Amino acid sequence: MVDFTMRVIAKPRDDSVKVVSRLLKGGGYDNLHCGACGRVIGAGVDSNRLKDFVFKCPYCGLYVVMPT
Repeated sequence: MVDFTMRVIAKPRDDSVKVVSRLLKGGGYDNLHCGACGRVIGAGVDSNRLKDFVFKCPYCGLYVVMPT
């Protein structure tokens, strides 16, 4: 299992960006942590499938993406 700390970004200006604003749970092996507050926003997910998404942390409200 790998823990990723997401990278904080500015609020997306483009409405075509896929924004996920809920907690994720899945059958993968990775955990995603908000880069601002550190809370887990994805548990047991496949991080390779989430590289094109922007996440809005349900705890602190900031926008984060997978680290590069």
